[in-house]
Amino acid sequence: RALTYAVNDPTVEWIKENSRGDEIFLTDMYYLHPILLSGRKVFYGWPYYAWSAGYDMKRENEVRTMFETVDSEERKKMLSQKRIGYIVIDDGLRRADWVRVREDLIADEFDVVYLRKVPDNMKIYKVE
Repeated sequence: RALTYAVNDPTVEWIKENSRGDEIFLTDMYYLHPILLSGRKVFYGWPYYAWSAGYDMKRENEVRTMFETVDSEERKKMLSQKRIGYIVIDDGLRRADWVRVREDLIADEFDVVYLRKVPDNMKIYKVE
């Protein structure tokens, strides 16, 4: 089964035009995504690669805390310490069994700067 991505994908274009090359995105566990195709970094990514190389897997707990905490100041402090510029929430993350995303709180704390309805109702929040 082949995967295809449009060269002119609007999400890739938006990310390239509206974020710096050194900004980091807090996301679900992605191994292939328009964020990565735009040349940007994700904070966690697909854990198998790091796990199979023997790296410490503490980032999963950090990601879980940033998505799950009800303490706005804790979230903002962690995002700042990790130099995260954007939070990405999509239907895959909303249904994930490894994390309970507090999108209601994140939506109160940060502005949505990009919305993609199809195929996954993705929202990108700007961390400021």
